[in-house]
Amino acid sequence: MRRADAWVWESDVVEHRLRTVLQYRPLSAMYELRDLEGARRYSFATRDAALNTLGRIVGMPIIGRDALDLDEDYLVRLNVRLDIEALPIPMRPAAYLKRDWRIASDPWEWRLRP
Repeated sequence: MRRADAWVWESDVVEHRLRTVLQYRPLSAMYELRDLEGARRYSFATRDAALNTLGRIVGMPIIGRDALDLDEDYLVRLNVRLDIEALPIPMRPAAYLKRDWRIASDPWEWRLRP
């Protein structure tokens, strides 16, 4: 998040990374979503249900309102990507060599006034 009229060399007001792991658990035949920051875990019977939940962000605190200038507009940017370094070691070479593994969204950006 940065001020809407910030110059290129100005630093962001805040940067927050939400790290989530999606795993398949063969013994239970369930998919598990795990939030690495909050240590929350969610289980799903189908991959689609897990991916649907993974695609939603609800109530994620970014910065306290008192830390922002109430008369200033801010830009919030969000992008999603696959962290190849988080893959199991045997999968990494293929992920680095094949373009299909380079998964990243275009950034979403919107204005925010506190």
